[in-house]
Amino acid sequence: MMLVVLLVCGLGVVNLKFTISLIFLSSFFVSFLLVNGVNAATYYVSSNGSSTGNGSFYNAWDFKTALNNAVAGDTVLVLPGNYNVTGLSSRNSGTPNNLIVFRAYDPYNKPVLINYADNHLLRIYGNYVMFKDLVLINSYPKYNIGIWNNNGLAGFGIILDGIESEWNYPNQTWAIDNIFAANFQGSIIRNSRIKGAGHNGINIQVNVNGGSNDFILENNEIYGQKWHHAINIFPNTAWSNPVFIENFSIRNNYIHDIGLHQSAIFTRYVRGFKIYNNLMVNISGAGLSIASGDETPDDVYDALGGSFDNNVFISENGVMVGNFVANNLRIRNNIYYGKLSTNNVLSFRENYEPGIQGFPIYDHFINNNIYYSSNGPISFLWGDKNYSFNSFRINTGHDNNSFNMNPYFLSTNNFSLQNTSVGIDSGIELNYFNVDKNGVLRPQGSGWDIGAFEYVSGSTNFHSADLNNDGCVSLSEISAFVARWLNGEISLSVVSGAVSLWLNGGC
Repeated sequence: MMLVVLLVCGLGVVNLKFTISLIFLSSFFVSFLLVNGVNAATYYVSSNGSSTGNGSFYNAWDFKTALNNAVAGDTVLVLPGNYNVTGLSSRNSGTPNNLIVFRAYDPYNKPVLINYADNHLLRIYGNYVMFKDLVLINSYPKYNIGIWNNNGLAGFGIILDGIESEWNYPNQTWAIDNIFAANFQGSIIRNSRIKGAGHNGINIQVNVNGGSNDFILENNEIYGQKWHHAINIFPNTAWSNPVFIENFSIRNNYIHDIGLHQSAIFTRYVRGFKIYNNLMVNISGAGLSIASGDETPDDVYDALGGSFDNNVFISENGVMVGNFVANNLRIRNNIYYGKLSTNNVLSFRENYEPGIQGFPIYDHFINNNIYYSSNGPISFLWGDKNYSFNSFRINTGHDNNSFNMNPYFLSTNNFSLQNTSVGIDSGIELNYFNVDKNGVLRPQGSGWDIGAFEYVSGSTNFHSADLNNDGCVSLSEISAFVARWLNGEISLSVVSGAVSLWLNGGC
């Protein structure tokens, strides 16, 4: 503004309209700069920083001071090192267009925040704040990250990106999660590694004053939850008057080693969700559990087309989807691979609580899945009846384009499909995403593949007759392959190819 006034004075004011126009334009330009964050600052945090510094590189702040001083549009660069911290609080808020960002100065040398006392490591009370490329280590029975509700005014636009969050307390501590969110509206957890918890890996709730809708959990590794679920999503409200959690996405995650019959994803009162391209391995409970409330009577509700698609579920004896209260679900293009002896691959039944009625078995679409158990036939619980694979298809009309056979993964730790897998080109095309877990465009062939990974022609694949994936086909493997042909699982031409491979390079 001063520049414009001096310029006008220097030229001599002969046209008042021209002068006013210049002042108006300059005011607009300054406002534009302010709205778009040009005045935003960059500050630094170091492990030996202090509250008396000015936040510059050579006079850095400590972490607490940075949290107290950074405002909308500011970026705080956290220098490498070990930070002994506890009870950190992020109370300031950014805006949708000007986040407050706390991130590693060097993402390849992430700073390590170590909780040194019996207190939560980091609590977030504001909105539109990003924490990126930080390591959090906690050996106390407290949250690593807690996102507070603040009477429904907090938890909007929170982004946790590239966080490595380890919870190392040796004992179970009920209701103490690795990451807890009492409000999580339009927020994201992505590209993060979440290890261990006294309760859940990620616990997303909502109360009557808040909302936890439209959030995304993507590209995370979540594992080592010994006592409860990897992801837990349900409203913290009275069951007689629930607040639904809606329109969220859980995609491209690797969830593994979940104990004590707990689930990869456990939910209550959820609608309109999209769960896809996830790899779930060594899950002792369900891949997805949609549970009932704890009081009677319990109403069956419309899940508004909640979708569970193109996931891979590996379990000794778990249920891929257990549903007690939701109608209108979509379950498509998934692979179940287990060693079933007592449980079902799908369980859609009335609530197990005495006196509660209702059968959540209406308006579902279940098809183009692969189910395989290495320990006997699979079964389905539907309402109050148990079905075999074929009787399930006949009596319910579901899974008519599905398969009860080995999907043939590349190996025991590579869940891409071999080139002769029945899952290739056998999926149904979906309209809300078009890539696999690795970002490969779907389809690569004549149709979508079943599972989390699209088969790419020319990639390294073992022949499906090579059961131990050692690069050669033995006579015993040929015998097993012929048995599959006799059972109608593969064609004679595929068997002929396997025999040819054995003759030319057998072991």
